[in-house]
Amino acid sequence: MVVIDRVLRGFALAAAVVAGIVLLAMTLLTSWEVLQRSLLNHSFLFVEEYSGYMVLVVLAFGVPLALMDDALLRVDAVIDLLKGNVRRWLQVVYDAASLIFCLVAIYHFTIFAYRSYSRGIFAPTPMMTPIYIPQAIVAIGFAMLSVCLVWRVVAGVLGAAPRRTEPLEGIDGQ
Repeated sequence: MVVIDRVLRGFALAAAVVAGIVLLAMTLLTSWEVLQRSLLNHSFLFVEEYSGYMVLVVLAFGVPLALMDDALLRVDAVIDLLKGNVRRWLQVVYDAASLIFCLVAIYHFTIFAYRSYSRGIFAPTPMMTPIYIPQAIVAIGFAMLSVCLVWRVVAGVLGAAPRRTEPLEGIDGQ
């Protein structure tokens, strides 16, 4: 069980590194665009469009690590009141429902991307980006999240949940 958890964490960490690199590239491109517009009164037309696509990459590739580290923002007021098996099974149900949502999203985004590809649809922008590319990124993100959710459900059912059970401490350790 520990080996699977480590492999998935490594997978999620690698995806998060990709997200971080893309975030850095997006920051540099946006800064470059601002300088170009401010100083030279010139715009690179692709920066705004591609920054939007980069946000999708950051989200899709960053969420699996956040899930594996229990760092997703959620309201745990009810879950924090529960203890032991009740809490574990409620988490399993929550993770299973999230997995079902992700699987449905994968199905629909994959069909959406395939139809865009087969019809040759491009973004109505100067760059004319094939629109299936950002659509496929969303499907890939849901697929990566689904792999992590499958692990959480299996581990939860087996009673070896690879997650924290206490709330996070603050920055000052309190």
